[in-house]
Amino acid sequence: MRIDYPTPPSPTRCPRTILKIASLSLAIMIGLASCTGGDTNILPDPEVSVAVLPRQADVAVGATHDLLIVACQDSVTLWDILFPAAATAIFVGLGRLDAIFYLPEAMAHAAIPQCDPISFTVSGASMSGSAFALSETDNGAAFHALAVEAGSGTFSASVTADGEIKQVSTTLNALVVDRIDFDPVCDRGSTDATATPSWLPAGATISFTYGLYHGDTPLTGYGLELVTHPAITVLSEGSPNVTVALTGEATAFTLTSHHDPTYERSIVTYSATSIDSLSLVKTSQEELFVGHSVYVKPEALITGEEPCVWGFPRQVTIETPEVCRFQGRTDVFTLPARTNAPFSIEGVATGLCRISASLPDTALSASVEFPVYAAFTQIPLELEMDLAMGLLDIWVNSAGDLTIVGYDSGNGITDGLILRRENGAWLDAEYIDNSYSLRAVHESETDGAIYAVGNQGLVVRNLGDGWERLETPMGTQLNGVWVFDAADVYVVGDNGLFVHFDGTGWEVIPSGQESRMTSVWGAPSGAVYIAGWDTDNMARYENGTVTPLEPVGVDLTDWSGTIAMAGTSESDLWFLNNGAILHWLGGDAWGRLSFTEEGGDSHRDIWSLNAQIAYALVNFSGQAFAYRLEDGAAFPVPVNLPNTWINP
Repeated sequence: MRIDYPTPPSPTRCPRTILKIASLSLAIMIGLASCTGGDTNILPDPEVSVAVLPRQADVAVGATHDLLIVACQDSVTLWDILFPAAATAIFVGLGRLDAIFYLPEAMAHAAIPQCDPISFTVSGASMSGSAFALSETDNGAAFHALAVEAGSGTFSASVTADGEIKQVSTTLNALVVDRIDFDPVCDRGSTDATATPSWLPAGATISFTYGLYHGDTPLTGYGLELVTHPAITVLSEGSPNVTVALTGEATAFTLTSHHDPTYERSIVTYSATSIDSLSLVKTSQEELFVGHSVYVKPEALITGEEPCVWGFPRQVTIETPEVCRFQGRTDVFTLPARTNAPFSIEGVATGLCRISASLPDTALSASVEFPVYAAFTQIPLELEMDLAMGLLDIWVNSAGDLTIVGYDSGNGITDGLILRRENGAWLDAEYIDNSYSLRAVHESETDGAIYAVGNQGLVVRNLGDGWERLETPMGTQLNGVWVFDAADVYVVGDNGLFVHFDGTGWEVIPSGQESRMTSVWGAPSGAVYIAGWDTDNMARYENGTVTPLEPVGVDLTDWSGTIAMAGTSESDLWFLNNGAILHWLGGDAWGRLSFTEEGGDSHRDIWSLNAQIAYALVNFSGQAFAYRLEDGAAFPVPVNLPNTWINP
């Protein structure tokens, strides 16, 4: 719908294109609300209420401000105007009250949607002083006030409603403009390129933001010459933006304003051939998983800078439609000319996603590729779980070859529980009777020996011919196990326990600790790392010597110990805590990643892929969430696990 409205009186214009400004006529009400409170009545009489809007305004000399008289059956507050329905936006969005001059029946509702209008007449309208020239409109309740010189003026009128005569008034201040803001609205910039407000596409229609000031006082009004130049044409007026059409030729020019001698804005209108580089960049730091999305952005640069506004279409091709797609599409598509924002790419299958782009009418092209990973997916159990059962640890060789340990208290006595998956099929669940729970499990990469440990010194193993329970001298809770081979096993437990098993006997190794040891990890060199529930409970063991690890350069004030540990080498170890992760890269190279957690979160385990990437599992209210950790940041990773897999 288009609404045409009459042009108010304005100063003499030069024959060049003139950029005028339009005011948000009710903008002053926002400031009034902050001063007087949102429940202030602007129509004071709850029986017959009349008022003139706005109640006060600072107007630029040379500009026009509209005045509107309204009458409502009930009192109306400032909030009724500040939070209006769509009808109010008819004139507020345009910044001129005369947008509703040809809608007299809807006038009151358009101005104040909560107003129940009543019939009224206006007489004796006048403006005091010489600062403003008042003129009538086709609507007897609306008036134009042209600011002709600096000063103040009071508008007053008599309003007859339901046989009663009410007096209304408002004060307008006319101030000379001495400062302006006038800037193009830039597209979303790049993180790797410097967006410059100078470069705008030739022949495009774009928005400029503007502001008028007298000192620090913002001014309103419309119809005032702001800047003039033959390379621009004003298409529409609004507040706080104006729409401008640029010259169709690539050129450079400078905008100035006679209101503000310090204002100067250099503009360069460019063509497609002005662009000297095109690239595609994956802006999302997180990896792409099947069923999820990341963002890719085309970046066009001119002399190393990204233009303020992008103005030319790009042709994009999904070269691996079997791996990734754009909004369900796997064919060639064109990005709109007037957007430089990233677009979303969805992963549909594991593999390498490759996308290319070209700029028509130029030789420029670009491509980007990145892997698509499988998300965490559920592997259904054949065992029906219930609240008396818990799964506490898992060792995975592949999706088809893994071992899970935990407990089952369903018969009133807690038994150790072992679930084994081989060649993609679950074996029958196995129980270690009267053993309490199994808390940790590990499998040797050398000979396939599997050891699991638990409460009251419980140790069981599987050397390929079934599970057997071992006699141990330990009576305390065992929390971690690492298996180099069947005859080279390390175990940690409560009270600083650290022991070695050589296939026949157990040797206690003095750990130098007294608190709970939670984790053990074996390096390819044969060195063993242990960690536990204390601030400084991290150490390295080799050739009979335990050497404490001392994190340097990281904050340990709230580090309460290690819940779990993972690593790929002796220069890549990750230590997980409920509030943070410590990452050791060897020597004195330590880093810390802190979590922002909701109340009740607890971390369960950590897995490392390399020196840059690890995954931490968080259990929140019985549900699983994983976070990918890299370069001091945490990114969510899809997790599809049933609640019964996670022990609260």
